[in-house]
Amino acid sequence: MYEFLQETVENKMMRSVRSVMPKTTVAGLYRLFAVDEYDAYPVVRDDTLVGIVSRPDALKIFALIETECCRDMTLGWKR
Repeated sequence: MYEFLQETVENKMMRSVRSVMPKTTVAGLYRLFAVDEYDAYPVVRDDTLVGIVSRPDALKIFALIETECCRDMTLGWKR
């Protein structure tokens, strides 16, 4: 019944992988996400895997930290 759980990663992984370099800009990463259907890219430096960056990772730049948001609003009200 659960034969699919015996499948190996090797049989499911993608073989043609596009990677990015650590110096890739966030704008460049967004462009890649827009044209590719990938949800993440390996980050490679000198043929060595140094990390992975995903769509949610790239979107974190837009997240507001609650304390900063509240602090900015409070400063605005005091003017």
